[in-house]
This record gives sequence, structure tokens and C-alpha cells, in this order.
Amino acid sequence: MTHIRIHAKAFFLALLMLLTMLAGPAYAQEEPELSLRLIRTFGYGGVNTIEGNFNLRLSDPPPLERAEFLMDGVVVHTATEEPFEYRFQTSEFDPGVHTMSAVGYTPAGEILQSNSITREFITAEEAREETVGLIVPLILLILGLMVVGTLLTAFITRRRGYTPGKYSAAGGAVCPRCRLPYSRHILAPNLLAGKLERCPHCGKWAVVPAASPQALQQAEALLQEGSLESATSPESEEDRIRRMIEDSKFEDE
Repeated sequence: MTHIRIHAKAFFLALLMLLTMLAGPAYAQEEPELSLRLIRTFGYGGVNTIEGNFNLRLSDPPPLERAEFLMDGVVVHTATEEPFEYRFQTSEFDPGVHTMSAVGYTPAGEILQSNSITREFITAEEAREETVGLIVPLILLILGLMVVGTLLTAFITRRRGYTPGKYSAAGGAVCPRCRLPYSRHILAPNLLAGKLERCPHCGKWAVVPAASPQALQQAEALLQEGSLESATSPESEEDRIRRMIEDSKFEDE
């Protein structure tokens, strides 16, 4: 039993040493001596696809006499002074997958290797197709959110009246048509210049920014001069036609 235990310990010790020897070189390869970056100057850059003008640059390298930049293992450019970089266009190479790397030479004669960067070079037409494929769903999503926000705003403004002096977290607004104040809704679509809102007084839609306290006070004073009940209940089309008929009768007399 003792001999079996000794042989088992020796076996596991030898296995551990073998794994350490195999993992050592692999670990050393995971830490490059030079840091190579791919920078987009102008063009398209997807997840793994690129097109246009790009720049390969060594980031914070040690003192170097020169640096060679390689495309698929072939030297395509040599830089002898900082910044050690290589500017190129993807159209200079055939479409497809390419691996980029760099080698640095120190004054002491050391040769330093960089990390490798692999990207697929695509044509300008393919870049446009990928761009459209990314932008169109994003635009549709934004438009969908705007429609939902607009419908919610319309529903809220029909269900809830206006209370002077009380505004939401989005602030108050002054209707550009009737000049009366109302509360902006948080869920209303934001169109940079302001929120798309429906005025609870006149029923008109407008893009309104958050009004200043002075502007809201002036609008509230204007509202107090009239009837709050009539101001908060937009005139229906039937009421408007009836009022026009009454006015015309009055003018005939």
C-alpha cells in the first residue's frame, strides 16, 4: 500500500510539472510585448468588418529604432520615429479576412512582438448595405417610441384636466397658439427643440420647450382672466359650428 501511494504521488507530481510546462509558453503568448491598436480615421467599422481609412498604431511603446507593420505576415510599412503608425485604406487590399500585427526593434537589438488584430475588409457597397441594415431598424424603433409616446400623451390629456401652478417633472409649457399654460408629460416624445404635446385648452399639437417661471406666471395670469372651465375643455367641432351659426345670426340682426 505504501508503494502504491508513493507511485501515485509521483504520477500526480509529474503530471503537474507537465501541465506547468505546457501552460507556461501559452501564457507568455497571451501577453504581447507591444500594444497594437486599430483606429478608424474615416469609414465604416462594424463588429468584425471595416471599410475606409484606418490607422495602425503602437500604444506607448518602449524606445524603438524602428517598427515594422505586417499585413498577413508580410511587411507593408516601416516607421523609424514616433508615432510608430501605419495609415492605410482597406481598398488597397483584397476584400476578405486580414490579420494585422507589428514588430519593434529596440536599440539593444531586442525584437518585440505585438498583438494581432483580425478584421474582414469589405467593399464600399457592402459597408453601405450594413449601415442601412443598422440604421433602418433604429429609425423604426425611434418612430415607434414616438408614436407610443404621442398616443399616451393624447390619452392622458383627454383623461386629466389642468390644475394651474402644478406641473410635472418635465416642467410646464405655454401653448404657442392660445398662450395658456399646461403641464408637459414625461412620456411625451422629445424632439430636441421640445416635447410633442397636445394643449388641453385649445386641443392643438405643438413642439413645446419647458417654459421659464416668468412665462408660466404670465400665462397663468392670462388664464385667470377667463373661465378656467371653458379653457380646460377644448371646443368640439359641433360646438364650433353652432357658435359660428349663432354669431352669423347676431351679425344679421
